[in-house]
Amino acid sequence: MIYRPGIIIGTRPEAIKMAPLVAAFRQMEGMNPIVIVTGQHSELLHPVLSFFGIFPEVELGVMVRGQSLAELNSRLLFELDRVIPTLNLSSILVQGDTTSALAGAMVGFYRKIDVVHIEAGLRTDDLYAPFPEEFNRRVIDQVSTVKFPPTAASLTRLVAENMGVNSVMVGNTVIDALLLGLQLIEQRGVQPYHDWMESLGCVPGARRILVTTHRRENGGAPLDQICWALRQLLEENSDLEILLPVHRNPEFFDTIHHRLKDTPRMILLEPLPYDKLIWAMSQSTLVLTDSGGLQEEAPALNKPVLVMRDVTERPEGVTSGCAVLVGTSQTKIVDEVTRLLRDHKAYAAMAESPNPYGDGTASRQIVNYLKLHFNQEVTPGNFNFVPTQ
Repeated sequence: MIYRPGIIIGTRPEAIKMAPLVAAFRQMEGMNPIVIVTGQHSELLHPVLSFFGIFPEVELGVMVRGQSLAELNSRLLFELDRVIPTLNLSSILVQGDTTSALAGAMVGFYRKIDVVHIEAGLRTDDLYAPFPEEFNRRVIDQVSTVKFPPTAASLTRLVAENMGVNSVMVGNTVIDALLLGLQLIEQRGVQPYHDWMESLGCVPGARRILVTTHRRENGGAPLDQICWALRQLLEENSDLEILLPVHRNPEFFDTIHHRLKDTPRMILLEPLPYDKLIWAMSQSTLVLTDSGGLQEEAPALNKPVLVMRDVTERPEGVTSGCAVLVGTSQTKIVDEVTRLLRDHKAYAAMAESPNPYGDGTASRQIVNYLKLHFNQEVTPGNFNFVPTQ
């Protein structure tokens, strides 16, 4: 019997985190993954899929300029419900907390197809932070028949919410993607990446901060504070460079370029392809971000990560010491970055903290568990999971 998982991918982060899982499915006999791209981030996710050698079986086009979340969700529901019954799927796999993941889980529930939630159990306990992701992931967990929480804390949360059955802690597939991506870069040659950074004006050996910001809640006044903090850091540290890929959201793009475009050693970039992003991260001193994925990736490269949010659904990094919540206050951001730049012991303590998000084997564990769960033959000793009651 062939196991045919339908893998829903809507955004670039989903593409990154699902890529090693697609590879793991394809490496195991009896598995036939069907990749369904919704097009929520069409321009951003296709370079990721191409980098990992993934060519979707199904591509939808759901984006309409200026549409609301409700309109996006309704289009996703309609299109996914139209195509999924034609694919003879064994289950539907969704990742994280996007609108595409929510719609995929809802259609699976409506069609009585098993829903598998990758990266389950994340919570901030505030339905509006982040918005709408906190709501999305709670609903997805409710309708999922199998859940893969990435950490002990997320597993504990599912158990506390009476969703511990078939909830299996495996680590986060983003670490699998990061390690696989760096391996591909090494195999294909690193010199083009060195040349690229030199073309940006980066100085070899300089201290460098990789910055990303795009969260809805950080628009407006918080984004102003972030920009002022970055200017101050460059003014006070003459040997510092900042790499800032600018999100295409007009509010973020316009504000960042207006406030920072003429700042010395501030390198404003188009959104980076995944391979260049992880290379830039590997060549940076620390990471300053409001992204979820970078909170998990940076510790895997021993890079301290300062999180420009007041709360995070990934508290494990804060608990382990590899991440610090700095919010969006100019003073707080400047103080924490300066502390790490000038206090070598403080920097080393964060850089050497254990990474709580996995060891790069999450995808293999997921595939083996699903093969066992859906009554497929599994190679003895080739999985590592702890089923819960």
